[in-house]
Order: sequence, then C-alpha cells, then structure tokens
Amino acid sequence: MLDAKTYLKISTINLVFLFAGILIGISYMDGKVSVHAQGTKDVATTKVERTLDPNFEYVTPTITAGVAGFNQVLAHQIAADQLMIQGIDILRLDENILNLLRAKGVSLAETQKAVDEAKVAKPLRLRP
Repeated sequence: MLDAKTYLKISTINLVFLFAGILIGISYMDGKVSVHAQGTKDVATTKVERTLDPNFEYVTPTITAGVAGFNQVLAHQIAADQLMIQGIDILRLDENILNLLRAKGVSLAETQKAVDEAKVAKPLRLRP
C-alpha cells in the first residue's frame, strides 16, 4: 500500500505528462488533415468528374456495415433492399398481398396505381 506522499507525487507526475501531451497535441494541430498516397512521381493523376443523376437523392451514411444489428434505430430516412421483422420479410409480404388482391379480382390497373402511389419522388442512393 502506498502512503499519501508517494501517491501524491505519482499523481502529480501523471498529471504533468497528461497536460504535456495535450499541449503538444494542440501545438501540432492546425485543423487540416493531409493524406499522401505512396507511389512514384511520374504517374499522371487525373481527376474524374461524375455527374449525379437528378432523379436520386444522394446521401452519405455515417455508419456502414455489410450486416448490422441495432437494438434501437432512430432515423429520418431509411432505405433497404430487404426488411425483416420477427422472421417475416415485409417486402415479400407486401408483394404477396398485391398478388392476393390481384387473384381475388382487383384489376391490374388498381394494383399498379397502389404501387405507383407508394413510390417516393427521389429514391436514396449512396454518394459516390
């Protein structure tokens, strides 16, 4: 067990190193981050301009993962190719409901109208 004087000395040394690290970090920080790729100097670099399709809303996600599981998701917009809740594929369920309505005698024009009214004006697409 350490006595109070030794503990105070060690704590003071730790605080001095902490503040020295903070001051060094602040002195080297200029607000800009530069990344330089490794390569030869004789390689020509060309900038490629991409034109974005105005029919889509381009978004930049803050979190990306191949497979992600979250306990709670609070979002303004979500776009997905597959939506599963308690083992039921909701998108497939909607498609089967439309097929059932069609089999029960609802006209193709009415079901197509329901599908067209459900489409969003500008689908989401990841920013290149």
